[in-house]
Amino acid sequence: MLLGDWSAAEALIGAAGRKQADQPTYAALIAICQARRHKFYSAIAHARSALAAAPRKPERIKLLAELLLDGGYLQEVRQLLTAAGDAVRRDSARTFSMIRLQLLQRSLEAADQWIEILRQHG
Repeated sequence: MLLGDWSAAEALIGAAGRKQADQPTYAALIAICQARRHKFYSAIAHARSALAAAPRKPERIKLLAELLLDGGYLQEVRQLLTAAGDAVRRDSARTFSMIRLQLLQRSLEAADQWIEILRQHG
């Protein structure tokens, strides 16, 4: 992954994941590789399974939110970020995802409000 050889990384991580199927981190790493290879449907599926295995992990929520935004799944992103509650306001990455969501939905006033929250992060 560090070298940017996404297909080789996906293959190696997939092999490791088959040996240790109880480790959802492999699914998240595969999702990253697949997203870099523009395999968004597969990436989203792997990110969903990684999040299902550990629903409280903020990094997995961020990964799935970004992939869903890239794929145009706006309703699902809204549900995901709304379920995160106040954590969206405290985390600049999730706040930025909310801004992207508002802009994609053409809710400019709401996007401006989220931009102000992002500015508070510094």
